[in-house]
Amino acid sequence: MNCLKYLFSILFFCIAITHVKSQTPTPPNGKKWAKVNELSDEFNGNSLDGNKWVKSSRDWIGRPPRLFKEN
Repeated sequence: MNCLKYLFSILFFCIAITHVKSQTPTPPNGKKWAKVNELSDEFNGNSLDGNKWVKSSRDWIGRPPRLFKEN
């Protein structure tokens, strides 16, 4: 039972750290964050926006051991 509590504690800690690290940092004094629509995408739907994203490239197949393919 103690082992299970230990595992849950580790899991909770990892989730908490991930949540804290994923927060947007506070901008410098006098500045604010603004969304740039041309550089943003919510990835809603079943396909990529071809005006913002390239599905594949003949010049770069990915960084080993990765292999980028459209399919």
